[in-house]
Amino acid sequence: MNAVILEEYREDPEVVIGTFIAAILIGQLMSAVLLIQVVSRRGVILPTGFGLLTLQILAYSLFTFIPPDHWLLIEASSGMRGIPAS
Repeated sequence: MNAVILEEYREDPEVVIGTFIAAILIGQLMSAVLLIQVVSRRGVILPTGFGLLTLQILAYSLFTFIPPDHWLLIEASSGMRGIPAS
């Protein structure tokens, strides 16, 4: 039954992108909780981890919405870069 539900929403870009973003956020939050629980007494590792998390989110956003002009980031089916504004 789950396959039928997933098949129905497979072509909907909002659902696909939303699921992808939700999965990343859940994974990052779980990692942050583990980092806080395990390394709460070390003063350098926690700020460094949050700084790297911030850089990762910034890089993800930039490569998604303003990708550089590189052949690896061009969509094969449409020839466009990034998410279309339409």
